[in-house]
Amino acid sequence: MAANDRWVFKGRCWKFGHDVPNDGALMDKVYMSQLMEYDPAVLAQHVLENVRPEFPREVRAGDIVVAGRRFAHGNPHIQGSLGLKGAGVALVAESVQRSAYRVLVSAGVAFIPRAIGILDMVADGDPLTVDVASGRVTNERSGKSAAFEPLPAFLLDIIAAGGSLEHLKQRLIAAGRIPAP
Repeated sequence: MAANDRWVFKGRCWKFGHDVPNDGALMDKVYMSQLMEYDPAVLAQHVLENVRPEFPREVRAGDIVVAGRRFAHGNPHIQGSLGLKGAGVALVAESVQRSAYRVLVSAGVAFIPRAIGILDMVADGDPLTVDVASGRVTNERSGKSAAFEPLPAFLLDIIAAGGSLEHLKQRLIAAGRIPAP
C-alpha cells in the first residue's frame, strides 16, 4: 500500500463467527506459553490455523478478517494480534473485548472494533475495500457499503508507528530522550 492509503485494505474477506477466543483459536497456546514466540512473521504462519487450517497458507497482505461479537476474548496474550499484523490484514469485528482492543493497538493491527451488522453484509471470500481511518467498509461483490465508527486518531497514530513500542521509541527520539538509530 502506498503511504497515502496506508489505511485502505483491498482484499478477500475471511469471515469468522462470534466468540473467537484469543487462546487456542486466534493463536495456538503453544506459541504463547511454551515457545514464547513474538516474531510477527513467524506467528503469521500459525494465526487462526486451529479455526481455519488454510488461513495462514492462503491469506494475503491486504485481506480482511471479519468477525462477530467478542473477537479475541479471553487472556490478553499478544501473539495472536502479532500474527494478524505479520499477515498484513485488517480486522473488522462486531465487537472486541476491552483487553483484546488494547492488545490489537499495542501490536499495531489496523482494525475497526465495533462494526455492528458486518456479518450480514459480507460472505466468506467476498472482495472488500476497508478504510480503517474512516470506518468505511464496501463489499465490492454486492455493492453494499457501511460506515462504522473508526478508531480515534491518537490510536491510529500508535498503529501507524507499528504498535505501542515503536510509537514510544519515536516519541522518545523526538524528545531527545534517546538517540536516533
